Amino acid sequence: MSCARSSIISLREAVVTLAIRVAGAGLAFAMQALLARQMSVGDYGSYVMVWTWILSLGSFASLGLAEVAMRLLPRYAQRLRMQAVRGFFGYGFRTTAMAAGAMSSVALAITLFLPVSAEQRLVILGVCCGLPFLALEFFLEGVARAMGWYRLTTVTIYIIRPLMIIAVLLAAVLSGTAVTGAFAIALLVGCVIATTLALRLIMQRSLATATGRAPSHVGLQRFWSKQTRSMLAVSGLDDLLNYADVVLVGLLMSPAQSAVYFVASRVLTLANLAQYAFYFVAARRFSQSVAAKDTARARDQMWQATGLTVLTTAIAIVVTLAVSPWLLALFGDAYVDQTHVVVIMGLAMLARSVGVQPTELMIVTGRMQALMAVNAATAAGLVVGLAAIVPVAGVIGAAATVATTMFARSLMLIALQMRPVPVTG
Repeated sequence: MSCARSSIISLREAVVTLAIRVAGAGLAFAMQALLARQMSVGDYGSYVMVWTWILSLGSFASLGLAEVAMRLLPRYAQRLRMQAVRGFFGYGFRTTAMAAGAMSSVALAITLFLPVSAEQRLVILGVCCGLPFLALEFFLEGVARAMGWYRLTTVTIYIIRPLMIIAVLLAAVLSGTAVTGAFAIALLVGCVIATTLALRLIMQRSLATATGRAPSHVGLQRFWSKQTRSMLAVSGLDDLLNYADVVLVGLLMSPAQSAVYFVASRVLTLANLAQYAFYFVAARRFSQSVAAKDTARARDQMWQATGLTVLTTAIAIVVTLAVSPWLLALFGDAYVDQTHVVVIMGLAMLARSVGVQPTELMIVTGRMQALMAVNAATAAGLVVGLAAIVPVAGVIGAAATVATTMFARSLMLIALQMRPVPVTG
């Protein structure tokens, strides 16, 4: 397949994914606004912290197996090694379930003996209950990306799940039930469990009917385990960078202040979706090109995908800024005067968009050490910067620090792409 033909197909797939995510974003936005209006600022802040901690820890808990799937499964499928695909699916699901379950159990047991407030205990309990299932969802989404099942996970996670949550919330409001932090967290975790188990069942049945040449399984699990170990720190740090600012702001500020920061970031959902759409579909093409031993084509595909990602992100940010006063007002009076925060966070998101596709290409080609060094340096800079700036400049300082750090990260990633693309592992 020519690079131009591959680009056209990827663009079409990205547009479909973006359309689904935009529809899902409308639902998610309505859900967040409904939650913010029905709960106190403190309760909403606790809900935000649970969801953010779960998202930020998801890749660590799934051991990077979603990224391993993205790297290996397109190659297996292209070579008709479907038994290896099925074997990896079972191995990955079991490994993720055991690792995430153990992590949550140990964390919960430890915190039972710590002197924490009732609000903090609620957040910890929510994270420990939801993390294993979100880790499994991360793994399943990685498998879906690798196999080209783009609509399965996007529709389930971003359309069906928000509809479930909104339906229960509306029923609670109409019946006069108080929407507390505990209620919202329990509802979120319950819906994550339901959609994760449904995805697992559907994907298992799809793989059971697949045909293909059966390879030898000698050493495969050992190979997968080695790939997982090398990917864990890379993928965990990469995903943590997407949520570290909200987590750190939550630690350094009150729940009410962190809620303001979170709402400002939610207003930029459209720009985030533009990045997600191209991230979701492009890496499979990179992996297929690498499987065909054509790293030059993979690099060309990466640059094309980067251009499209940055362009659509910039357009989405401009559109968002034009309507941000009305979007902020939907969350309530406490959030109306935060347009300036949205502007700075928009710059951070634009800077981040430059590094999305280079990161994916480095994962596919196995450049783990270089990517881990970039992510570690970025994480260190983000932590130090936020710790120094937030107590002085508050939410504005946090947004400016994130923008500066993401710009530096993208520059490092672009510099690495100027070198030859070795394939390891």
